[in-house]
Amino acid sequence: MSLRQLRNRIDAIDNQIAGLLAGRLEVARLIAAEKASSGQALLDPERERQVGEAWEERCRKKGIPPAQCLTIVQAILEAARVVELPAFNSSPFRVAIMGRGRMASTLQTAFARAGNPVFQLGKDGGKLSSADVVVLALQPAAAVHAAETLHGLEGKLVMDIASSKAKVFPEIEAASVRRSFFYVSSHPLFAGLEGPFTQRVVLLRSSTSASRWKDAIDLWQGSGFLVTISRPDQHDEAMSAVQVMVHFFLLAMMRALEDFALQRSLDLAPYETRTLKRAVAAAEGLRQNSAVVQEILTMNPYSRGSLSFALQEARRTAKQLLGFAEGKKE
Repeated sequence: MSLRQLRNRIDAIDNQIAGLLAGRLEVARLIAAEKASSGQALLDPERERQVGEAWEERCRKKGIPPAQCLTIVQAILEAARVVELPAFNSSPFRVAIMGRGRMASTLQTAFARAGNPVFQLGKDGGKLSSADVVVLALQPAAAVHAAETLHGLEGKLVMDIASSKAKVFPEIEAASVRRSFFYVSSHPLFAGLEGPFTQRVVLLRSSTSASRWKDAIDLWQGSGFLVTISRPDQHDEAMSAVQVMVHFFLLAMMRALEDFALQRSLDLAPYETRTLKRAVAAAEGLRQNSAVVQEILTMNPYSRGSLSFALQEARRTAKQLLGFAEGKKE
């Protein structure tokens, strides 16, 4: 057989796989409808474990490496969760998103895939009257300004997405009292969208959340997110560790690698490990979002303390490692 003929066979097999996958996803939709009508949960870890084990056994019999097989089945299960989400959303929320950045686009996709009608708001707040929920996917100062001036927020559930709450939370909360809207603060702990129930959002109750608190939880959980409940001070202190500290170490690592390679005329790329590749990708993402990194650093009141703690631990770890190295030489 020629190369072209073999590739034609591959194309034909791929068409069969696509057809079978479409059929599997359609059955997954029917299963979701049945589970939803009988009060069962969307996720069934035991069933997914059984499916994974069955796939592993099938692949072993066919001579396919189990690790590759599990990668494939995880992708299929993730696709099934996505198509099953709308069946569990019996009361969709009409969500208006104000903002045109990456997070606004991500949230639009996330809420829509769960069956919620979603639309974007312009600066004038057009279409706001038909919304149940308004998400201010804006920079902190812009979110506060929108909460204070946007017409038609009265009676709506309004959420910001700020990474630091110390300044934003009290100002939007005060605006909610003056303007009679319900305020629940949110912080999506992700950038791009992954499979359902693999990513997390933090929700913070305000003095005006009232009965809409449950709606906020239902919206996020119904859209496939794990929910963490927090307070503004607790949130910011925790984020000073998981954001500020991590940002510091990643950016310091990149600078150290680049300066080390430059001073010694080394090309480190051929020696890149899997761990380093992931760390470099994360650091490059931070560099591309330097404005967000700066916002977190300047607005989080705990950032200075967490940086001091990180430096202290870095020095202690370096001293310990140097001690190991000297001991080895002896």
